[in-house]
Amino acid sequence: MGKKSYLVEKNPLPASLFSKPNAKEKTKLGSSAALEVYLQASHLKNIYRRAWLKFLPKEKIESDGDRVFGVTLLSMLLANESFPELDKRKVLEMALVHELGEAYTGDIVPDDKVPHEKKFRGEKIAVEKIFSSHPQGKKYLQLWHEFEEGKTPEARFVKQIDRLELALQTIVYQAQSGKDISEFIEFSQKSIYDPRLRKIFDEALELKKKRGD
Repeated sequence: MGKKSYLVEKNPLPASLFSKPNAKEKTKLGSSAALEVYLQASHLKNIYRRAWLKFLPKEKIESDGDRVFGVTLLSMLLANESFPELDKRKVLEMALVHELGEAYTGDIVPDDKVPHEKKFRGEKIAVEKIFSSHPQGKKYLQLWHEFEEGKTPEARFVKQIDRLELALQTIVYQAQSGKDISEFIEFSQKSIYDPRLRKIFDEALELKKKRGD
């Protein structure tokens, strides 16, 4: 039996795009190392968020790239608004890299029952591959590890934002589709513990109640 794939893609990219560029070549976008990272990481825009597929048709759901945008935007807005103690640059960089492993592994969801260690190992190998030729690759890989460990203030913040964004997207999809997908709100609520973020979460729930969803 072949290895199971969790990649559900909109438009699979040709393998030739991932070929290693000549280190001596430069492009108008910058160094070839930066271009190599971009071509791999941008594949997140082609990967469906698989959990939504149980409730909504493919053409209605977000990609991993959409998700990263939402998490990064919320991180920027709320860190600047209510978290003066955080390193804002680290927050934004961490939000941008935290899902990069899924460019190769796909979006592994709880229903897949993949052991945490196996999921972590697969994503770690993927992130290492993406940054293998970048001069600051070790720095970005460390940011990814820092997020996964969830021990620093910035990592704890981005992890909660990740759950808050999931709850907000659930509210949007529920309003659009009329379907009860509140299980994602309940799942997210358990991981949002900072009072400043719980306030945003509660405000969103209040808007949902007013709509009658």
